[in-house]
Amino acid sequence: MKVMFFVIVAYIFASAPLSCEEDGGSPPSRIMAIHVANKGGFVNDQGLVVQRPQYDQCRGFRGEYGLVKLGSHWKFINRSFKLLDRDFTFIVPAPVSEDGVYCVKTQSGYRFYRPASDTFIGDSYRLAHPFSSGLGLAKDDEGWIALRSNSEVIFRTGLSVVNGFSEGFAAAKDGNIWGYLGGDGKMAIPPSFAKAEAFSDGLACIQAAAGKWGAIDRNGLIVLDCAFDDLGPFTDGLARFRAAHGAWGFVDRNGVVVIEPRYGSVLPFAGGLAPVMEKGRYGYIDRRGVAVIALSYSGAGQFALGLATVKEDPETTGGIEISSIIDRHGTKIFDGIRYWKEQMQP
Repeated sequence: MKVMFFVIVAYIFASAPLSCEEDGGSPPSRIMAIHVANKGGFVNDQGLVVQRPQYDQCRGFRGEYGLVKLGSHWKFINRSFKLLDRDFTFIVPAPVSEDGVYCVKTQSGYRFYRPASDTFIGDSYRLAHPFSSGLGLAKDDEGWIALRSNSEVIFRTGLSVVNGFSEGFAAAKDGNIWGYLGGDGKMAIPPSFAKAEAFSDGLACIQAAAGKWGAIDRNGLIVLDCAFDDLGPFTDGLARFRAAHGAWGFVDRNGVVVIEPRYGSVLPFAGGLAPVMEKGRYGYIDRRGVAVIALSYSGAGQFALGLATVKEDPETTGGIEISSIIDRHGTKIFDGIRYWKEQMQP
C-alpha cells in the first residue's frame, strides 16, 4: 500500500498530529524542522528561526528532543539546541515518543533508548518497532518479543513477522497469512488475510486473497468489502483509495465514495485537510474535495496542529530545495524562499 508521494517530512513526522505536551504541565513551544538549500534548521510556531539551517537533515521536536543528521549519523538535540553525545546510525520515525523512549539503530543493531537518562532498554535486536500502546516490539535470534519501557518482557512469539502496535493491535504474519496480535501476545483476530495494515480510527485495512482491499473493525468483522485496488488508512473518518485506472480518491467508513478518484497521489486527511497531487503540483483539499490551498507546490506534508510543510517549486528557487511552513489558510508563517534570499544567498 505504498503511495508515490513526495512528503516534505519537514521533519514533523507528518503521518500523525504533533503534540509537545508533557505530563503535569503546560505544553512547551512547538519547534518544527525546516530545510533550506539542503540544510536543516528549526523554527517555532510563530515562524521565527530559532536554529539556523546547518544540519544535513533534521526532524521536529517530540517533547524535549529533536533529531539532526550530521554526515552519516543521527543525533538528539535538546531545546537549548545542544547536541547529545551519542551517535546513531538511524533513529526510527514515530509520531510520538512514548514514555520518552525512542527506537534507534546502532552498530550492534536496533535498540530502545531514553535520551533523558542516556539509558538503553533491553538488549540489541535484529529489528525493532517504536513503542506504541505501551509496548515496544523487537526481533532477536529466537523470534519477536514485546516489552514495556521498564524492560519487562510481556510475551514472546515465533511468528515470522510482527508489525508495531496500533490501537492495541499488532499485525502479524503466520506462515503466508496475516492476523492481529493483542497486547497479551495471543491472536486477537485470527490470521485470514493476504496482507494487513495498522488500525487507525478503529478500522484496519486488509487485503483478501484475490488481491482487493477492504477494512475490518476491532472485532475482526469486515465492515468494508474488499473491492479496492488499494485502501487506507482511515483518518478523520475517510480513507484514500486507488481506482482501477490508477487515480486516487476518498471513501467513508460505509464505503461511499465522497471524493472521486482524480488525483495522481494523496496523503490521508489530518485536521480536515488532505495533501493531493495533480499534474505534478501539490496542494490541499477539504472533506468536500474542494481545493482550499492551491495546487502550486512541488511537495506537501500533512497538517498537524494547524500547520504543514510544503516544498517550494524549484523553478522559483533556481533548482534549490527549499521548504516553507503554511497555516490552514495557505498563509506562510515561515517563507523559505524569502529566508534563503535574505539570509543565505551569497
